[in-house]
Amino acid sequence: GILYSDKEAFDVVAVYEGEVLSITEDDIFGSIIEIKHTNNITSKYSSVKDPKVSVGETVNKGEVIASSGKNKIVSETENMLLFELLYNGTNVNPDEYYDKDFNEMR
Repeated sequence: GILYSDKEAFDVVAVYEGEVLSITEDDIFGSIIEIKHTNNITSKYSSVKDPKVSVGETVNKGEVIASSGKNKIVSETENMLLFELLYNGTNVNPDEYYDKDFNEMR
């Protein structure tokens, strides 16, 4: 995944339309939101706070789903997001997909 951070709090948005699969708490990564998209793609947003979605809810691309939060791995700032992208349950490098159309993501 990719770790984003900033001195200021920031909104965390859904990268694509999908259904919220889970919202969990982790001792190290804080709140974690998982969203299932079409084409066997799942996006995972860790180290967030104040989730603004619920399990089973459908979200739209660009919709605010939480605020930046903190984790116990890197403590330089309290405003972080660990973003992961999975294809068929396997982590892929999100950098390789930023410029692709959603239907090209296979």
